[in-house]
Amino acid sequence: MTSQRLFTSHLGLLVPLLLISIFSLIPELSGELRYQRNEILIGEWWRIYSGQLGHMSINHLLLNLGGLVIFWLLFSRTTSSTIWLLVIALTMTTTGLGLLWLSPQLEWYLGFSGVLHALFFCALIFELKLGRRSTTIPLLMLLLAKLTWEMLIGATPGSAELIGGNVVVDAHLYGALSGIAIATLIPSRLIRSQHSHPDQNGLHPIERHFS
Repeated sequence: MTSQRLFTSHLGLLVPLLLISIFSLIPELSGELRYQRNEILIGEWWRIYSGQLGHMSINHLLLNLGGLVIFWLLFSRTTSSTIWLLVIALTMTTTGLGLLWLSPQLEWYLGFSGVLHALFFCALIFELKLGRRSTTIPLLMLLLAKLTWEMLIGATPGSAELIGGNVVVDAHLYGALSGIAIATLIPSRLIRSQHSHPDQNGLHPIERHFS
């Protein structure tokens, strides 16, 4: 694989990593462009997107960047970078609108965790549609259990202290539902790509990590 092709195949990771880092490491951007309900309602619609790129603290940033890297290690070859970037753009839209319409009590928000939930759920539904069930179903059940805990009990103990602010579990729910819906709507023939072939041992990335 040439360096240009390698770079292109990882754009689905590099683009969000770059944007998240820029928005999170420049305090003025995180503060001025965070999701702010009142400002969105008077026309600053871009906050729906920019608020999901900024973070409240270094710990918050590192947790989400780590989650994004883990996602990429497991699912980068499930489909192409083009599809993953499309999923990110769509789920940023639906998660942001979900917060705006369905969580009117939320005044402000920062973080990429809603999109991360969307990516993981979307990837697992893709894997099921492609017939890879042995490792997919346990991971899907684990994520569903986490989401159920958050909806019934609240954020996992210690998470708010770790990230330096309240955990908005509604964003996780809207992200997960968005990921499931998008994955369900995208035809299997569009999921398959030159990046979804097994490695030399006949294993897909998710199977290789859990075998």
